[in-house]
Amino acid sequence: YYKTLHGWMTQGELNDPCDEFMIINTMTNINNINILNPIQCDRIWLTQYGIRKDGLLDKFTSSNDKGNNLLFKILSTGKLLNVIKRSLELNILPIRDEDFPMHSTVSVSNFVELMEGTNFELYVDQWYQRANKICLTMLVQGFKLPEVMENLSRWYFGFNNDYHVNKILQDSLVEL
Repeated sequence: YYKTLHGWMTQGELNDPCDEFMIINTMTNINNINILNPIQCDRIWLTQYGIRKDGLLDKFTSSNDKGNNLLFKILSTGKLLNVIKRSLELNILPIRDEDFPMHSTVSVSNFVELMEGTNFELYVDQWYQRANKICLTMLVQGFKLPEVMENLSRWYFGFNNDYHVNKILQDSLVEL
């Protein structure tokens, strides 16, 4: 579970062979996606990754906003990293020391350590901030910005379909 969580939070990869992780890929059995079809593009962006409702950790089952906020950060981090990797055609996103201020780095090696105290919240927050920092750096510095925007358009926004672009943006405003 820890390896799956770490892969999702650091690389946007969902390697869940036992189908037990809190994030689910609803598109695993669909191979023939036509990215020019606006209905399929909507489905990719809005529903490819979601939160599994059964078997959630106790931290997420309470009705407070803290658990929902953590789930949102976990889902958003992996989705964002997945989009970045796909857009830049990278296999692995580098993890550099300068991505983290010294005081916020949480170093854990197993799930038991991660669940002690506030380690989990700090862990999720540091990777969420890293994903957002990578995205912001790419946009501000123009790092392959035309390629990123073209791939976002092709993979997620319904290429050549202005109506569906606006619809997807409105539906996904919180995630974007």
